[in-house]
Amino acid sequence: MSEESASDTSGVSPDRIGRWSRVAVAGVSLLLAGALIRVAQLQAAPEASLEAHLEPRTAKAVRPAMRGRLLDRRGQIIALSVPSKRLFADPRFVREQWVDGGIDPLGNLALRLASATGLDAGELTKRLRDRADSRYVVLADRLEPWQAEAASAIDVPGIGLEAGLVRHRPFGDLAAGLIGRVGWTGEDRDARPHAGQAGAEARFERDLRHEAGSIGFRRDARGRTLEVFEGGFTPPQDGTDVRLSIDMVVQAAAEQVLAEAVERSNAAGGQVIVVDLVDGGLLAVADLIRENVGRDGAASDPLRRQDPALARPRAVTDPYEPGSTFKPFVWAYAIDLGVVAPDEVLQTPSGTPMVFRDGRSARRIRDVKYYGPSSWRKVLVKSLNTGMAIVSQRMTDAQMQECLRRFGFGTSTACGLAGESAGLVTAPEDWKRLYSQISVSFGQEIGVTAMQMLRAFAVLCGDGTLPTLHLAGRSNWAPPEVVVHPETARLAREVMEHVMIEGTGRRARSERYRIFGKSGTAQLVRADGGGYHEDRYRSSFIGGAPFENPRVAVLCVIDDPDKTAVPDAYGGGALAGPVVRDVIDATLEHLGVPPDRDPSDR
Repeated sequence: MSEESASDTSGVSPDRIGRWSRVAVAGVSLLLAGALIRVAQLQAAPEASLEAHLEPRTAKAVRPAMRGRLLDRRGQIIALSVPSKRLFADPRFVREQWVDGGIDPLGNLALRLASATGLDAGELTKRLRDRADSRYVVLADRLEPWQAEAASAIDVPGIGLEAGLVRHRPFGDLAAGLIGRVGWTGEDRDARPHAGQAGAEARFERDLRHEAGSIGFRRDARGRTLEVFEGGFTPPQDGTDVRLSIDMVVQAAAEQVLAEAVERSNAAGGQVIVVDLVDGGLLAVADLIRENVGRDGAASDPLRRQDPALARPRAVTDPYEPGSTFKPFVWAYAIDLGVVAPDEVLQTPSGTPMVFRDGRSARRIRDVKYYGPSSWRKVLVKSLNTGMAIVSQRMTDAQMQECLRRFGFGTSTACGLAGESAGLVTAPEDWKRLYSQISVSFGQEIGVTAMQMLRAFAVLCGDGTLPTLHLAGRSNWAPPEVVVHPETARLAREVMEHVMIEGTGRRARSERYRIFGKSGTAQLVRADGGGYHEDRYRSSFIGGAPFENPRVAVLCVIDDPDKTAVPDAYGGGALAGPVVRDVIDATLEHLGVPPDRDPSDR
């Protein structure tokens, strides 16, 4: 058979095979192109029914930043942010999933967590039951590493750990109220600020605040990074460190000495403030409140019981009647006005109260002890109310009101503590000459804050000008206003040094420094506004040292000391005076100030 015959018998020509091959290739190409177009269409504009099942094509990763640190005067770190974990639970999920006979799932969970982590079972149970229908309840804000590890090992539904930053105070509760508190933020909650809630943390939030950074990128179906967006990187911004004027050595001394005095006298609480007279910086602000002293409390602060860092700064928020510690201001201002001379003898009574009359009104003023006619110097040394009342009647209402204004009463100190009160000063239209004029001269009918008292006292410690106090920096500094002449300020110091020798400050004399100061034992105002308690007091003492170049001023206020605990030492000179002395001694020694008291005079 010929070759041509063999080809014909196959029935398929080469041309036909070629045509079918080209058709097949074209078809496959069309199918591939269609698939690619479909893929592109799904990538660019997926159908609504598919969007819920697709992985995000873009992502954003948070780049954490650190909040600024708080430092004390000497650069010691007193607050910083550290990584930690918080324990949370989903109580509703626990109740729905953990069904086991009649067992209480929330109580059972609390017991298991307490056993593993050492947390308080009662507190855990309370938190869970109080919000039993919630989907997110914080059980512990900050766990130690071993606690976090123990909690993560518990195979219990409905609990979890969340990473974030917490604020750590290396000195524990020392100066906790001054430092304040910061709220929690988690790494996956960058929109929620790790922000100050109280104290210096809130006051200096603008400086301390940090901003987390981020990086945006596109990824493939497997979650692998393909590219970073152009301009998609925002660098993290750490907060700025803030250095406070507080010296933690002085703060520790103030808190310890105050706590001992308050405990010894079974008092409701107390305050101690220390100011550096060179620059106006607050070296210490100690504040203590005691519960269950056997009397209705003269001081209270519910938030302080929850967390010492939430304590109200009573040094600037709570006005009180200062009593005799107020006398040096009126005493010095009266000399500057020329209404009395230092050695002028006033006709103060010898044995009975003195009666002042104004038309039909009359007022009886008494002294703790009567000395007969006394000089203006002696009036301050012996703290004679009658002498202050006599000279107050020589001053006009406007002059007394100007005295208060110049010494800074009725205005805030702007020292940097939050919630500051301007105090309570009788308005000119309500001023009653016989009552207001006399009462204010010896520290009644006026509400002052402890910080205002210390600022006013600093006038007499220096050149007669009103200083600027501050907790950090000098941002609130203003040109000093002249209150009294420098010579008058020095004279007031000289007389107040005699208070330590001849007056109520004898128990507060230092073996090392020439302290000058003034005591006060003011009757406690009734909480219902019905006058004064007859046998309850607020004891205080204010002093400064060294004499020639005063470096520090200290105020101590003891709230409602128990006379039965300290029957012979509840007055300002006997109770608060030694606190001021001990704090002055410790502070000046710490600052390296040499003693100025003559050893032969000890």
